[in-house]
Amino acid sequence: MPQAEIYKRQTRARKPDTVTAMRELIRHIRASIPFDAPDARICSGACQGCSMKLLDFLSSELEDCERDLDAGVKPTLKDLSRLIGMARKVHDVLRRNGLVDAVDASSSTSADAPETRLPGLG
Repeated sequence: MPQAEIYKRQTRARKPDTVTAMRELIRHIRASIPFDAPDARICSGACQGCSMKLLDFLSSELEDCERDLDAGVKPTLKDLSRLIGMARKVHDVLRRNGLVDAVDASSSTSADAPETRLPGLG
């Protein structure tokens, strides 16, 4: 094997294992979804789905995932995909209800613009 090929293989970033990926995903979801929003803000006006129930549901799912990780259960790619899908759906409902701001990818190129879309999740 040529030396350049060996160097390329060694310098490529390795993908994390599923345990690391799940912990990062959970951390990212907790940072992107307003779990600590006041009840008055969550339930204000007409809704396109109950934000309070969705936040409780997603929080419970995240706690279950963390409990499994702490117990040594290794998540599968299907588990990661399932959590990503749930987080996307909840995020979209919260955006429609005005709890998270919609970020237009074409107009938000500023480094100091807050990222509320779940990056890497779609």
